[in-house]
Amino acid sequence: MKGPLGTRIWSYRDAPAVHLAVGALVCLFVLSPALFTPWGFGPDYYNHLWLVWQQSQAISAHGHPTFYMQQASGIFEPFYTFYGGTLYATAGAASAIIGGHTYLVFVASIAAAVALAYGGLWWLGRLLGLGRWQAHLPAFVFVTAAYYLTDLYARGAWPEIVALSAVPMFVAAGVRLLTGPWRPFPVLAFVIATVFLTGSHNITLLWTVVVVGPVAVVVLLASRSQRPSFRALAATAGLALVSIGINAWYLLLDLSHSGDTLAGSPVAGMAWQVTSYYDKLGVIFDPLRQTPSQSNTAGLTIAAPLAALVLSVVIVALVWPVARRVGAWFWSLWAILLATIAGVVVLMTMPEGWWNTLGSPFILIQYPYRLAGWLALAIALQLAVSLRLARELTGAKYKLVIGLAVALVLVGVGQAAAQMFTSERVDGKGFTAKTHASDLAYANGPTTPPFTWYDRHSYADHSLPLVEVPAARTVTLPTPSPGQTRLVAELRLPPGHAPVATNVAGGPFVAKVEGIKVIGRTLEGMLVVSPPADGSRRARVTVRADAGGPAAVGLAITIVCLLIVLALLVALTIRPRLRYRRDPAAG
Repeated sequence: MKGPLGTRIWSYRDAPAVHLAVGALVCLFVLSPALFTPWGFGPDYYNHLWLVWQQSQAISAHGHPTFYMQQASGIFEPFYTFYGGTLYATAGAASAIIGGHTYLVFVASIAAAVALAYGGLWWLGRLLGLGRWQAHLPAFVFVTAAYYLTDLYARGAWPEIVALSAVPMFVAAGVRLLTGPWRPFPVLAFVIATVFLTGSHNITLLWTVVVVGPVAVVVLLASRSQRPSFRALAATAGLALVSIGINAWYLLLDLSHSGDTLAGSPVAGMAWQVTSYYDKLGVIFDPLRQTPSQSNTAGLTIAAPLAALVLSVVIVALVWPVARRVGAWFWSLWAILLATIAGVVVLMTMPEGWWNTLGSPFILIQYPYRLAGWLALAIALQLAVSLRLARELTGAKYKLVIGLAVALVLVGVGQAAAQMFTSERVDGKGFTAKTHASDLAYANGPTTPPFTWYDRHSYADHSLPLVEVPAARTVTLPTPSPGQTRLVAELRLPPGHAPVATNVAGGPFVAKVEGIKVIGRTLEGMLVVSPPADGSRRARVTVRADAGGPAAVGLAITIVCLLIVLALLVALTIRPRLRYRRDPAAG
């Protein structure tokens, strides 16, 4: 608003609290199923909750996170070593600190992820030159997109949604560090986003590199006069490496031995044809967000934010007659994002033979429809650029854009609500649709997964030679408590000298077996032992958690990187104060 002399005075619409409230309201809407309904959603919603609970139990008992998931069918499996180590450790530690309220922490982590995604895109919009109100629209489009809600609820893919949500903040904070003076908040935001992008879900990290990496290079090449200095690029890249190093406590072990697990073996992964019915243009651009009839997962839809894409194209058509008024940089950025959208769609819909021909890393995504997350992000960013172009519009054209934007919000709210609240919920096994998620997840105790569990020991051993074990020659060691690092058991072995299978899932690189000779593994990754040569049927066996050098070196790197980040934040905080003391007039 303007005063009588034309000078600008305060308006409530410009207050940061107003925009914070708008963002919080959208995040609350997206989070509402988790907050206001008593049940869970896709099976993994319960599974990840149970995994956080076990990590919380381990931290409560031993004061530090564990690499190992313990369950009767496979003990000392290094699950947290290869899957979301920092994410599970952070959530587990938070749960332990507040007295074991794991479900509260689990929902809070989802809220933080949504806020990270929304805030990152709002910030990116502002960096592109959008007004405070305009910047909300791309953020709204992303967090209410079909695949984003699919990851949250229909799939319950908690680590994936956290990693995907970190991408917008990683990009926004990175752009801010490249283009302006470093301040504590942008540095902290960049570090947090990088830590959880690289410490939550390896496949999402892989595809961020594959998709965002080339796009970033093309944008840098197209920026010309606006290109950041080499010093800014080097400093930001260095901070990214230090941030990734915070995850070294588990990531170094992950990188060293990922090929020694069943999940990292050449035969692992989901075949393309299992989800091929999603790889269709009619599904990707379905305006109604329908789940394909062949799917056995209710509410799983990958439809692109079609309304946002249409609005983006309409804005460009309206701006085209006055294109010369707009800098070439924004047109280049719009075209780059359009090419990104087209490239992602081609990858999602290409035939199986073409997909397999691409080889690694493409086949490691398991199923191409995962790319729907980056498709939604690319469309949201393209809409942000289109809204920046719309600043050249006036009169009826500008009012048309405003009307279409309002319609987009209304459609988005309606479709998101329908997707979140009308899909089927998980029930059965004596549980009703009203059973609280935590009751279902905790029903079998901290060392027995809920009935929704389906993982067949993905991180069991693949490093030892495969040994055939005759039927009924199996011994089961007691299940250790969460976080327990040493187990001693008196075993009674089957008669004879043939190999005997155990329920030890951890390979020799993470678990050491003493008192009996390990000679290989089963097809399921369980360690196989040889009975004592003297024919004794009894053996005193000790299993020790021992991740060796990579774990020790990784922990040291983590501590050093944390100290570097802390020192940087302290320096950025006190430097302006010291400068002011030296020259008060400069303030």
